[in-house]
Amino acid sequence: MKNYYNIILLLKSSASRLQKEKILTENSDDEIFRKIFQLTYNPYINFYIKKIPEHFTHAAALTLNETLPMLDKLIDRTFTGNHGIKYLKNILELSSSDDGKIIELIIKKDLDCGVSVATINKIWPKLIPEFKIMKCHDSIEHIKFPAIAQPKIDSSRCVIECLNADTGDFIAYSSSGREIDIGDKFKSSVQLLMRTGEKFDGELICYENSSLTAKPLDRKTSNGIISKAIKRTIADYEQDILRFIVWDIVDETSSIPYLQRLGSLAGRFFAEGIPHKISLINYKTVDTIDDAYQYFDEIVQQGGEGIIVKNYDNLWEGRRVKSQGKLKEEYECELRIIELVDHKKKVGQIGAFVCQTECGKGMFQVGSGLTDEIRSMLPSQLIDKIITVRFNQLIHNKSDESTNLYLPRFVEFRHDKLEADTLQRISDIYMSKERK
Repeated sequence: MKNYYNIILLLKSSASRLQKEKILTENSDDEIFRKIFQLTYNPYINFYIKKIPEHFTHAAALTLNETLPMLDKLIDRTFTGNHGIKYLKNILELSSSDDGKIIELIIKKDLDCGVSVATINKIWPKLIPEFKIMKCHDSIEHIKFPAIAQPKIDSSRCVIECLNADTGDFIAYSSSGREIDIGDKFKSSVQLLMRTGEKFDGELICYENSSLTAKPLDRKTSNGIISKAIKRTIADYEQDILRFIVWDIVDETSSIPYLQRLGSLAGRFFAEGIPHKISLINYKTVDTIDDAYQYFDEIVQQGGEGIIVKNYDNLWEGRRVKSQGKLKEEYECELRIIELVDHKKKVGQIGAFVCQTECGKGMFQVGSGLTDEIRSMLPSQLIDKIITVRFNQLIHNKSDESTNLYLPRFVEFRHDKLEADTLQRISDIYMSKERK
């Protein structure tokens, strides 16, 4: 009898992606092995169990071939709540110790073996579907005014699905479709605001404490806590400081304009007040592109990252769309190319530039924005050249006193310049919010 848990441990112990692919390929014809990955990583398969129940391990009465189909009664919610927990406990106690560990990992939706969804779909094409969310275009060039403008929230994307409006039962998903354990204190807000089967799209944010006047935590700290919620290692006190800001109702029929969806949200908050755990995003109408930039400046001055602008008739689609776009704070600087990094996938092409400030105190890797033509250029054509780089933030790392550019993108070669900017100059550009 094959021990699937040992195969998972073998995958986990392998540091090489190619070795992991070899192990998967060797077992790719095994239907049980394939089913283990499908049940774990398909974002549309859920078991609605947040914690593994305590159980005893007896002599195995059933094999995985028999117990995996039994999980269907959790998936279709034949057994829910305490009945679901007892049902899972029974399955685990009918399994061997190692098979039980596999089932636990499946329920947790993470085999913890360092295998990505991309690798899984490489071995079993289209086995894991993409979790569909609506994404913004990188500019507002396709926006029709007047339009709706909202602050861009700098945290973790989240979709909350209401399973039962009467009880407030729900499930929260990350942008990749992984379940997020945000706790039961959202139930009362779900009961007040949502309808059974409905999905709210928005952002999860952690605050300093659970009071209504608390301030949001910084992005790094907040996302660190939310990562623990995805891994199901989050503490109760950390769940207490989680809040959800909603900006849309997912309309999978793609037939309801955004103005109507937003109006439905606003009407519910107007009728019910402001629940403690879920709040509606701030928004305003901008009549012209100048109004949008004026609102953008207001948000940036308040410490925000930027704004999202949406067409009134913006229909929901589970992909990146041009009917809503971003306005984000951006800066530009000049850097010198000192080294080239090979492309990880395209042999013989350049993957990124290693760039340096004129003073030598700052060194950054720039890979975004490079065309295929540039990636094919000779080193002699690039080394020591000055380029313009666009970025969103200048980040100072306290741990090692280094400085990084957030989202650096190549803009152009500066043949008219002989010197790059110094790190101090870049800092001045960022601090003064100067744009070249």
